[in-house]
Parts: sequence; structure tokens; C-alpha cells
Amino acid sequence: MSVNACNGFLKQQKEWINSQQSNPMTIVILNLMPNKKETERQFLNLLDSLDAEIAVQFIYPKTHHSKHTQAKDLAASYATFDEIKHQQIDGLIITGAPIEKLAFSEIDYIDELITIRNWAKTHVKQTINECWAAQQGLNQDFEIEKINLKQKLFGIYQASYLAEENELTKYCETITMPQSRHTKSLVDEQNLPKDLTVIASSPEAGPFILYSKKYHQLYISGHPEYDTHTLHNEYLRDLNQQKKIQKPKNYDTNQQLINTWQASSQQFYQNWSDLIKKEVLLYDTI
Repeated sequence: MSVNACNGFLKQQKEWINSQQSNPMTIVILNLMPNKKETERQFLNLLDSLDAEIAVQFIYPKTHHSKHTQAKDLAASYATFDEIKHQQIDGLIITGAPIEKLAFSEIDYIDELITIRNWAKTHVKQTINECWAAQQGLNQDFEIEKINLKQKLFGIYQASYLAEENELTKYCETITMPQSRHTKSLVDEQNLPKDLTVIASSPEAGPFILYSKKYHQLYISGHPEYDTHTLHNEYLRDLNQQKKIQKPKNYDTNQQLINTWQASSQQFYQNWSDLIKKEVLLYDTI
């Protein structure tokens, strides 16, 4: 329907045009990715495809020493958690981050992230944790550890299992999703912690969408927001840096690139936004 950027680099540089809205849903995105503008555009485009009016606000962890973006530029374009924590938030999205090989304790902003996620459990209707953030969330909420993979999981993977009669999989015949990671969470699908449900999984990618109803948290191991050329660009980047990298699976970089995951990503996020509309915040009932 329409998405407005309340802040961010795209708005500041007039690369995203806002429209008039009446009563938009409020989504906060904690952007941990190194290319801030690219990530902003990907999420704004995905949310803009939904049947909802959405106002997006970008935040960053103030305790992080960024190597890719100047601190003064971040402060001028993004908000901090302290500036938004008193707001009523409909949805929170925590992006991935290229730090998955580090132990959680080695992340300079880990305490701030833990604080934000704990706050979200009582102040945000629904939260999505993507890629590395999903691994950190599963560790924080269920003490599920992560391990390094022998080879990077890189490509497009389709779910062979979808949870039936679930609001998050409504109208989804399957879910296809880009994956780009060197690690995985040690999720035992046959012996799940109480309150953790597998929404989608595949033999190669494992359980790549999980949900906690108690914490109203989604843990997504991939990147449904990626645009058509993102994996290709990552592949070329790693080649140029002389890293050991295989071509992304199920994604022909020698032919015309086709976005095979966009439709299911849009439907899944539509289901998520519909779920938000039905939620009642804990502090609304006190």
C-alpha cells in the first residue's frame, strides 16, 4: 500500500519519497548490516509491497563502533534505542550482521541488543530476527548454541515442510528464501524447547523459520528481503577478495537472474503484518 521512511539515509538523501498516510503501522528496524542504504531499500521495498500503511524508523546500537559508517552520519540519520523505547511499536525487525563467526560475548553491542530484545517482549507486538540476529535470539531465549559450518550455506532454498493451519503460512504453497551464512543454530526439530515451533524447514537449510508465541518472536535464518542481484553481488565480492566461495545454489549466475523468492517473501511478511493487527500489547492489558 505505502511505506514512509521516518529517517534513514534514503530519506536524508531524498532517495525515498514518502506519501500521505492516515493511521500507519509502526515498524522499527535495527539495521546491523554494513551497507545501510542497500538494506534500507530492500526492507522498504518489501514492506511497500504489503497491503498496509507502514511508517518505518531505523535505529542503530550506540555501543557499536562501526567500521563501515561514520558515527556522525549514523547519529544524523538514525535514532538510538533510548530515543524510541517510550514509543508504542507494532513491529520490530532486527537484521543480520556479518559477525556470525564471532562468539556472542565478543560483540561490542551484545548487552545493548539483549536489552532491546528483552524490551521488545513487552513493548512490541511482533519481532522478526533475521540471519545472525535469529541465532542470537535463539541463544538468548532458549540457550540454543550455534556452530560453524564446514562450507558456507549460500543460495536459494525451498521449504519442504510448512507448519499447517498457521497464520504465518496462510496462502503459502511453499516458502523460498535466500541463505548466506557460515554458521547454524543447533536446533533439534525432534526435541524442541517448549514454546518454540518450526514454521518452515528444508533438508539442506534446516529449520529456517521458527516462532515463539510466548515471546512473539520470529527467528528467520535467511534473508527474505534480498533483491534479485544481492547473492550475485556477494559472490562477486568474495571472488574479488579471493575468498573460497562456491556459486550460490539454485541461482544461476550465468543466466538471466530470476527472483524466485519474492512472492513467498511478500506473502509471509503480509501474514506477519496481519498478525500484528490482531495483537494486544502486554502493557495495554495492565
